[in-house]
Amino acid sequence: MKYGVLGSGSANPKVIHDSLLDLISDDPEAVFVIHARRAPQGAVGDVYDFLVDNECKMVSVHRIDDNAPKALLNASVEVVKTEDPAREIIGLSDEILLLWDEQNEDSSNRLASMVDDVGKSIKDLTMALVPIIVEGREDVPAPKAEEPVEETEGFSHEELVGMSIGVLRRHAKAMGYDMPRASKQEIIDAIMNGEAPEVASEVETSSNEMGMIVWYEEGQLRTVHVPMDKISALLS
Repeated sequence: MKYGVLGSGSANPKVIHDSLLDLISDDPEAVFVIHARRAPQGAVGDVYDFLVDNECKMVSVHRIDDNAPKALLNASVEVVKTEDPAREIIGLSDEILLLWDEQNEDSSNRLASMVDDVGKSIKDLTMALVPIIVEGREDVPAPKAEEPVEETEGFSHEELVGMSIGVLRRHAKAMGYDMPRASKQEIIDAIMNGEAPEVASEVETSSNEMGMIVWYEEGQLRTVHVPMDKISALLS
């Protein structure tokens, strides 16, 4: 199966490495389709490092006018030059792994919409591969049950401190803690102590499996993480 990597969001390297390691453990024949960039941003460099260090099969896609790193191209089984790397990667891939960018959600929403337009599945690589569901398609099949995602309790205090507050909020939300106005330290304390704030009392946490729903509201794309059983009920 071919997995395309898109986006430039940031995440703790442990999240990226553990997610990719789980993926190749489940699919030893995995081929990764990447955008080979001269100046990678966010966690893209961590993806490069993992794929090269683990000798994963790669297809490198790069812009015609970009001098992609030769070391990356030499490690690839195929190199594709194009004027539109994102569309090329989507076309070549069976599934997309999106590095969701908290600092530029409009860009992430556009990429998610592009993938959804061709009916391919998307997973959030910055959130341990939770599925991303773009609401509004009548032909979207109900998502398959996934193995429970390793929760944020597995991270040390130092690793949590190293995360951005946006990534921390999303990790906390995946655990059932909705803390949009909390400080970074309050979020870390809630995660480390396993104590949800009062606002999270209404959140159902019977399932560890989380997904993302994307929808339009007042001309803007919005996103929210919800339990997979709710997504299945919504799409049924």
